[in-house]
Amino acid sequence: MTRTQILGARGEMVAAAFLRRAGLQIVAQNWRSALGEIDLVALEGEEVVVVEVKTRVGGVEVAPDIAVGAAKLARLGRLAEAYLSREGTPDAAWRVDVIAIVLDARGDVRSLEHLRGAFL
Repeated sequence: MTRTQILGARGEMVAAAFLRRAGLQIVAQNWRSALGEIDLVALEGEEVVVVEVKTRVGGVEVAPDIAVGAAKLARLGRLAEAYLSREGTPDAAWRVDVIAIVLDARGDVRSLEHLRGAFL
């Protein structure tokens, strides 16, 4: 694994644990289709939550979520619809969340921000 892949995997692990503590159920990790990949899929009640995890190493001035622009959000929306269609629940309520994580050099969490309903 590359350093970037290791960082991404660490961030997804941290995000999944955070969501579980918040009461969400993780139903898929690294879900793939021809359109791309969803980092995490969770359920909050009956709402499907597509989660994009962005992880960076640095100080509090680092803002991983700025890497999730309009084009990325639009693709996540298409991925959400593909996921629901494949699962046989195309009419289910859904949203896209972004979890932005900043780690220190040792891999410890410096900050974690959960941006609910980030889909444009």
